[in-house]
Amino acid sequence: MGVPETNPKIPMLSPSLYKTDFYAWTQEQVTLLRNQQWSQIDLQNLIEEIQSLGKQQRQ
Repeated sequence: MGVPETNPKIPMLSPSLYKTDFYAWTQEQVTLLRNQQWSQIDLQNLIEEIQSLGKQQRQ
């Protein structure tokens, strides 16, 4: 398999986007996950968000 292409409609942005535009950050993370660009994923914030979502669903 070749290198996955990135979505040209969603530029790769800095992790600070997490604090300034949460929706854009989520869309960027989805693109990175779909393209299997593991090294570019904002892993720390992604883990926190999944954990938070799990806690919300548990309640």
